[in-house]
Amino acid sequence: MKRFLTAAILSLLCTLTGFAATVGTISGRVVDDAAGIPLPGVNVLVRGLGIGGVTDFEGDFYIENVPVGIHTLEIRMIGYAPLVIEDVRVIMNQTTPVNARLQEEIIQGQEVTVTAERPMVEKDVTVKKMVRTTEEIQNLPARDMTEMLTLQSGIIQIKSAEYGIPGFEDRGIEQIHVRGGRAGEIGYTIDGMYIENPIYGGIGKGTRLNKYAVQELEVQTGVFSAEYGDAMSSIVNNITLTGSEEYHGNFTFETSNLGPLSAEQDRLRDYRKLAGSLGGPVIPGGKRLTFHLSGDLTTSAYRVLKFDDEVFVEGDPGNDVNRAAGVNWLDRYAGWRSFGYDNTWDVFGKMQWKIDNYKSLAASYWYVNS
Repeated sequence: MKRFLTAAILSLLCTLTGFAATVGTISGRVVDDAAGIPLPGVNVLVRGLGIGGVTDFEGDFYIENVPVGIHTLEIRMIGYAPLVIEDVRVIMNQTTPVNARLQEEIIQGQEVTVTAERPMVEKDVTVKKMVRTTEEIQNLPARDMTEMLTLQSGIIQIKSAEYGIPGFEDRGIEQIHVRGGRAGEIGYTIDGMYIENPIYGGIGKGTRLNKYAVQELEVQTGVFSAEYGDAMSSIVNNITLTGSEEYHGNFTFETSNLGPLSAEQDRLRDYRKLAGSLGGPVIPGGKRLTFHLSGDLTTSAYRVLKFDDEVFVEGDPGNDVNRAAGVNWLDRYAGWRSFGYDNTWDVFGKMQWKIDNYKSLAASYWYVNS
């Protein structure tokens, strides 16, 4: 019985920790549009979640524990026209400011809809921070999350040792460096849980998460809060997608081998990529239990190299031709040649049960093979 209670308590703590790591806060002030004075007692509701707040005597409101993503606010008060603010983006561990002006209404009027704009400068962020949304992640020219990181200034991927031992990229052969720091000084998390290799560090293939599984990518460089005690160069947070109330899916196919239309080295590389995702309710028409499944399969030659046109000539009398060309008897190949192969794939699945408007329970599974 003691073991069961201990396991239950640890599971609850892990669930609460993961939930707290993927939420943010919405705050702002509501004033009268004509007089510009603060309005107390205004109801501010997050549509679809059933959570919200009420403005104080200064017209300020705070809504905490809002899931990361894009939401819609409904602002209502007797004597004023209802106001709907769309496209309010909530970022993990960050406060999103939303200010509103209500217009007086004597008779029943029409609902006013405005679109929230993300501020160019986030005042509550004291470090350099980059946030990539789902649309950016899936549309930018990056094949995986490793390449997505290198699009940020100050982050580079070490390519000089790329021809190392296949399958050992986790051990430092393929590394991400941030502002000159070592690969082991970066902290990687998925939904608030650390995933970096505890023995070798670095990103490598061990953190190769397909981009169709990520809802938001957050990269912080510089100074971090106390919750990140073992990172010095950067913090990389991956927030994974959750299935919605409707079914959604996509599929992508990429290749470098178009037959006669491709260059010889591209045909020899024979790069192919299959990726996609599918998500929605587990039971058609249901809203509480949803799933999201994504995967990526990438294959190509491990390396493609070009040799010069000087090859060893068999039957050369006295070996005069070979000696004049400086060709060794082992030099037998000319032109482009392919060597080895790289076959990497991963599958990520997530199922979420929405208990109520404030609590949810999610189970995730990730498998990667190289």
